[in-house]
Amino acid sequence: MSTSNAPKEVAVVTTITEEDRKRLHHLRIDLGLTLQELGVQAWSLLLAKHRLPPLQEVRRPNARPVARRRRPK
Repeated sequence: MSTSNAPKEVAVVTTITEEDRKRLHHLRIDLGLTLQELGVQAWSLLLAKHRLPPLQEVRRPNARPVARRRRPK
């Protein structure tokens, strides 16, 4: 039995079009973020718009670092 006071983590599933998935993929690569980090930023901005506190950052132990993509000159 765990005695940790850490909040329970849950998954949120969102269905989007393939075109939108590709745009989000390119954005996260350009920004050097994981999809998790990008999602937390987006949800936190929505919460801030409604004067609510941001989401807590949750780090997945198996998350891989993302290399930034070079933009063409």
